[in-house]
Amino acid sequence: MLSNAKNHISPQSVMLQISLGEILSQGVCTIIKLNIPDLLADSPKTAEELAQLTNSHERSLDRLLRFLTSLDIFAIDEQERFTLTPFSDVLRTDNPTSPRDWILFNAEPWRWELLQSFEKVIATGLNAYDHIYQKKIYEVFSEKQEYAIAFNKAMKSWSSSLPSAVVNAYAFQAANLIVDVGGGMGDLLVAILSANKTVNGILFDQPHVIQEVHIANQEIATRCNLVSGDFLKSVPPGGDVYIISHVLMDWSNEDCITILKNCRASMIDGGSLLIIEAFADVSNEQVFAHFIDMIMLQETSGRVRTLKEWNILLGSSGFTVKNIIPIDTLSMNIIEAV
Repeated sequence: MLSNAKNHISPQSVMLQISLGEILSQGVCTIIKLNIPDLLADSPKTAEELAQLTNSHERSLDRLLRFLTSLDIFAIDEQERFTLTPFSDVLRTDNPTSPRDWILFNAEPWRWELLQSFEKVIATGLNAYDHIYQKKIYEVFSEKQEYAIAFNKAMKSWSSSLPSAVVNAYAFQAANLIVDVGGGMGDLLVAILSANKTVNGILFDQPHVIQEVHIANQEIATRCNLVSGDFLKSVPPGGDVYIISHVLMDWSNEDCITILKNCRASMIDGGSLLIIEAFADVSNEQVFAHFIDMIMLQETSGRVRTLKEWNILLGSSGFTVKNIIPIDTLSMNIIEAV
């Protein structure tokens, strides 16, 4: 919880609060759905004013806002008016790096159903999709378009700060053709092409993903080909830079080696591979990476890996790690391999 450090509360109280995490999740989702952050963007407001604007029950809304204020998500002044803090400010609809869709996605009823299988996941090593659907996650998404659409929006939301950070961290101007493998809705590749006017790109993902992609900037669209396929079979050839951004964490070691070998076989001589991933680390500073690892455990055959594990995977696929570039967002790093 956000306020534990400053309150110095007992270990028992910390664990009791952690056990009630679903209340915090649902509380934040509720204030997002009511657009409370937007309503507070211009001026502080009382619970009465916010209740009128959102057609809510005043006392109930007041109690929710005070709960979230105790966690520094909101603040309250001497006139009992609620105001934004840095935590709630990022939930505004006009914030380009807002995690709103990620938060809403993880509160979907069907995702809470997945969590009910956690004990079985630990007991068997099979993920929740195996237990509930007897299928892999992307097989389920290809059949349930509403799940896939929500997932794509969530991924765009949670990684919204990543494209600019990657562009600032790595020099792409010398590249000729960049292939973004499993590039989703294309935000990262579009950011790279926008900053590098002489570079061309290929956005490669599954058919049901590519069909949802629309690149609004026409100049960038002329330099970016949309290609669908299965990266376990092959990837588009001819690139001198291949990017795989927070994708391999979804896949088993065996599948990762297959994907990496496909990239190795497709890139031109002297090409580079950029893997953008979080590292598993025992330090408390990497707690977000370990949260993501729990999602991987729950839903995929993959994991958040250590640098040692990455060296082994890349070595088994014909690559050598050339450089590790930390990114100042989401505990991510760029692994540059040749």
